[in-house]
Amino acid sequence: MPTPLRLCTLTDSAVPSRDMLDRVGGDRELLAEVIRFFLEDCPPLVELMRQGLADGNYVAVQRMAHSLTGSAGNFDAPAVTTLSRTLEAHALALDIPAAHLAFSQLETETGHLLARLTAILATL
Repeated sequence: MPTPLRLCTLTDSAVPSRDMLDRVGGDRELLAEVIRFFLEDCPPLVELMRQGLADGNYVAVQRMAHSLTGSAGNFDAPAVTTLSRTLEAHALALDIPAAHLAFSQLETETGHLLARLTAILATL
């Protein structure tokens, strides 16, 4: 079993990175808004992926994983973006065991990202 990527942890700084701020033109209020949107949107997206895997709806899994890749790309979250791309590819190839493994790792990393963004939001 491959080792999951560990690029975002709960101990990461609760201060937004320069890249995050640059993506919103340095506007801390806009960054807070983007983070709030992600915090609301991400958990249902993960749940839809879980349901799609359970139902064998791999087209939905692909779409949701693709969406998460784009959204997480705003937050310096390479583990989440890499794993969501991996899940998307496995769903497309109908490699079910690999898709389930990627989802499990993605779910863990997404949880870490949500915790980090919640901490960052509290500082904005």
